[in-house]
Amino acid sequence: MFMRTSDGLDLQFREVGRGPTIVFSHEFGGNYASWEKQIERLATTHRCIAYTARGFSPSTISGQEMHYGRHMLVRDLVELVEHLKLERFHLVGAGMGAATSLLASELLGDKVKTITLADCPAGPLSQLELFEHRSRIRQVLFALEQKKSALASWTLWNDRPDERLIGEKAAWWQKYRSIFEQHDAVGLALTLKRVEWDAPDFKHLERRLRHIEAPTLLVLGNEDRPAAHTRTAHLARVLPFAKLVKLSHCGRLAHLEQPAVFNKLLWQHVRTLELRENGQRHYSKLELSLNLESS
Repeated sequence: MFMRTSDGLDLQFREVGRGPTIVFSHEFGGNYASWEKQIERLATTHRCIAYTARGFSPSTISGQEMHYGRHMLVRDLVELVEHLKLERFHLVGAGMGAATSLLASELLGDKVKTITLADCPAGPLSQLELFEHRSRIRQVLFALEQKKSALASWTLWNDRPDERLIGEKAAWWQKYRSIFEQHDAVGLALTLKRVEWDAPDFKHLERRLRHIEAPTLLVLGNEDRPAAHTRTAHLARVLPFAKLVKLSHCGRLAHLEQPAVFNKLLWQHVRTLELRENGQRHYSKLELSLNLESS
């Protein structure tokens, strides 16, 4: 299914299951299929909506820079919520989609029941980190300009936080790389230039973030970059109702590297609030058997 955005682009989304709604926003280089392990588990009890951001197939891939920017990703998510007439729902995001979800939740207010974020980028902490961040982007852009998508994906993901995914989840890694390499080089390049080049600096957004009242689960891999730990810990202190969970033997793609663990954390997070809203205290045996089993 597709939705037409206010600036004339088509945003693809997939809807599976019935029950309380969960909206998923994917990381850079992925698409709606990044969440297949989560949807496979949660669609038994929830209505799961996963969409593909602008610039990534099968959504519209514009060749105009004016159609790209972080504020546009946020606007797209808000417009998707309006298009589907969602009243109350849970938000889940990873990487680029985590930042989008967090910034959109400020605008969506009480409509957001809970927020779950994996690898939420919060901007470089130093000039050195900024230099390294942009140097990697330049390398990827060069590969894309040379129409070498395989080299671009290798440059982007060949980093310490991804070693475990590459080494221990080889089949999934190859599938993930194939998704990235099938994306249009123009859409990837413009997203890098207009979105990833300047990661959001949440330190300058503290006043706005402190107004987000939705219970927030921050998921972080123990083997992610040191700067990611610092930034995520800062977010956990700023957000009024945040909980930080660190996963051992995990890099920065927790929903892909450890889907069973991530699914349990996500399900417990959303169901705890739903039970509280319904005046209940405990999960049913059926829910436990359906949702807390290993993938």
